[in-house]
Amino acid sequence: MLDHGGAEVSYRITSITALGDGRYDVRFDGIIDNAGGYAAGTAVRLEKRYCMIPGGSAAYLAEDIDDQTLTFTVRDRVDAPGSSGFEPGDTLQIDLEQVVVASVDGNTITVEARGANGSSVLSHPAGRPVAKLSPQAGNHDPASTSEHGAYQYGMIQSLRTEPDLVPLAWPKTVGSSAGEWMDRFYWRNYRAPAANRGGYWDSGSNARAGFYLYVYYVPSYVDASRGFRAALHLP
Repeated sequence: MLDHGGAEVSYRITSITALGDGRYDVRFDGIIDNAGGYAAGTAVRLEKRYCMIPGGSAAYLAEDIDDQTLTFTVRDRVDAPGSSGFEPGDTLQIDLEQVVVASVDGNTITVEARGANGSSVLSHPAGRPVAKLSPQAGNHDPASTSEHGAYQYGMIQSLRTEPDLVPLAWPKTVGSSAGEWMDRFYWRNYRAPAANRGGYWDSGSNARAGFYLYVYYVPSYVDASRGFRAALHLP
């Protein structure tokens, strides 16, 4: 991100090379669109993007689509570990709607039909997030039209190792059986859920090691029955 007269302009970085003394050689994808370039001292902010869906991928719609569109393009795809992008057979979540991928040609996706799995058929504006559902977990309540409806969950098997994500203890893989952490991860693949850490007090089998993560409810949601607790698990 570059400061352009008080407004930030983003460019995709292709490489960063350390030159020493706090200096870096930064190469961009394409041409910087600013007459005269940028002056020395211009503020530069590095913005990293991660897909947080275990084995999933995320992108943005590159164009508006109506409720009849079967082929559309996406931009700025990011893959989580274990995912190679969008592929035929994948289920995608676009806001409240789900679609199943029929074919992929670069950034162009064709879907089998609209409103898969009983979900609502909707029009979507350019810039709407497109999320590939995790193949590691089930697809629950896909027909819901609630702010906190369709979701996925699984038992945490391993955690992300990227330096930025290690402090978050963010799940990398999930499954149907308890792993080392013995906790569950629930998440929603659309809109803006808040992250709650710590399990329900009456559901110890879902949160025994303190890593239980719930990324499901809207940020305004309040719940007094969830929290951290010390626990000893004996085999």
